[in-house]
Amino acid sequence: MQLRSAILFTTSFFFLFTSPILGGTPRPTAEDLLPDHTAAMLSISDRGAAEKKWESTQLGYLVSSPQLQPFVEQVRDKIQGELHDLVEHIGADWGTAQALGDGATAIAMVQPDGPKSVAFVMLVEITTSDAHRSEVVRGLRNRLKSMGAVHGQERLGSTLVDVYRRERDAPTGNEVVHAIAGRWFVASSDRSTAKSILQRMSRADGNSLADTPAHKAIVARTHVGGKVASLQWFMHPIRYAQTVRTITAHGQRGGSMLRALANQGFDVLGGVGGVVYLAEGERDLAHNTFVYLNGPLQKAAKILDFPNGDPLHPRSWAVPHTANYISFRWRMTEAFESIKPLVNEIAEDAVFEKMLTDIKEDKNGPQLDIRRDLIAHLGQRITIVTACDHPVNPHSHQLFAALDLTDGDAVASALNKAMGNDPSSKQLVIAGRQLWEFGQEEDEDEYTLDVEIGGGFGFGPAAIQQPKQEATPAEMPKMVLGVVGDQLIIASDATFAGLVLKQQSSPKLLVEAADYQRVHRTLEQLGCGPESLRVFSRMDETVHSVYELLRRGESLDAGSLLGSLVSKVVEQSNLETPTIDGSSLPPFDELRPFLGPAGASMETVDNGWLIRGCLLRKPNHVTE
Repeated sequence: MQLRSAILFTTSFFFLFTSPILGGTPRPTAEDLLPDHTAAMLSISDRGAAEKKWESTQLGYLVSSPQLQPFVEQVRDKIQGELHDLVEHIGADWGTAQALGDGATAIAMVQPDGPKSVAFVMLVEITTSDAHRSEVVRGLRNRLKSMGAVHGQERLGSTLVDVYRRERDAPTGNEVVHAIAGRWFVASSDRSTAKSILQRMSRADGNSLADTPAHKAIVARTHVGGKVASLQWFMHPIRYAQTVRTITAHGQRGGSMLRALANQGFDVLGGVGGVVYLAEGERDLAHNTFVYLNGPLQKAAKILDFPNGDPLHPRSWAVPHTANYISFRWRMTEAFESIKPLVNEIAEDAVFEKMLTDIKEDKNGPQLDIRRDLIAHLGQRITIVTACDHPVNPHSHQLFAALDLTDGDAVASALNKAMGNDPSSKQLVIAGRQLWEFGQEEDEDEYTLDVEIGGGFGFGPAAIQQPKQEATPAEMPKMVLGVVGDQLIIASDATFAGLVLKQQSSPKLLVEAADYQRVHRTLEQLGCGPESLRVFSRMDETVHSVYELLRRGESLDAGSLLGSLVSKVVEQSNLETPTIDGSSLPPFDELRPFLGPAGASMETVDNGWLIRGCLLRKPNHVTE
């Protein structure tokens, strides 16, 4: 019941579309019933229509295809294991929703008693007969009793409800409330939340999620008139982080970080959410997402300054076989100064300027004046491309990033000085440009630590206590760094850097690729214009290397840039990596025709950021 509960919403999204559950559009909606202190919510208002649309998408076809069934079943089993925590919290799961018919369903996390509290809620519109409904309720009662719960009945307002009590130590408490009210089934781990939902059904209580300024703003920005979304979702960033903290460590971890973020202006993030539309012609998926600001950016939150401009099309150096392209505008110089108070508050000391001074004056350091030699010359655009080498191997993932500069010569001079003082760096000449490679392995004898691994955040006895042991850090992934024209470039390796730099003289341009142009036209149709961010992705190339490595039972190279990042996330999160056998997977070429291009565009508006995106079918699978 630890970190699994915190990732429940991620796994629920997959499960919603791979197990029949919903249908019909009830009034009131789930958003009308959920409280205004909702931290996160997933809702489908018409499962019947959503299910049919999902099945007609390329991804829906792949999930149901016979050749993928052994693999899909493994994934389903893993998700079912994660969703078992839902039963622990509210005594019901998606199977319960399915048994109650094909009505609307929503799942939510709320904060009934302030920032250190959390409760789960499930709402299901009942479309089955009264007799079948009674049978489902009896089944729930028997299951909870078998788990040691004591059953009783009492009234919450005018509604007779089932209350189940168990002796357990859990952040969601030791009660589960089930109620049938009108055509709704309500399950909650908190009595007061269940009562308020029942009162809203009779319009006796307002203060709903739908009434909040954040939800109203999200609906106004994302809903398309006359269309029914396949999925709706909402998250309050600070509240959600608080609920995750409460679930994973009973409120003992992460509190200082959340307080610092709130103190430094990040509580201006009042909500994020949107809608997903499935199977609309050549669009397998279209989404509108809005990040709502409840006021102006202040203090450290000023780093979130992404100005609009003309479409951020790929530049000439973006290789034609790019898997992912991301480009965004960001006032980097201003962001650097804005982050100072946040760094100092987290460190509980005025460390920001001290770090800059040490970097500048330490004779064993780079002796670089970061503010004068680098930050002062940063432009307002960052571009990142990734690609996949073939044949696929653990080193296949490649990355190239470029930051615009206002004075490339000044930054190049400072960089050459700093890297020249670093014994781990090596000067290279690639495609006629002077670059630096760094990140070679350190001498293990000079870099050995004694580390004690404590428990409280992981799973099982092994996470409770471990003896001290010698540990050596993983080799820092090699990277290539340098200035080319008026851009500071970072590459995952010298070979890929050379490929990108030579691309500028190639007649083949990513911006002219047929799939990029299809995505661009679709984004225009969705209403995109001036933008602060542009994303283009080829799903086949994006997943190819991971798929092949899974099929062969191999892993990403921990020494690569991406592999190092993934390993670090897993290590710091103390997550259990899933053990899924990919040996039964079919050759990737059987999947490629069903993995189309995708893209997104973000527009900065007066009260937040509006993101529009799409996933398209491959041309030979476009249907009307």
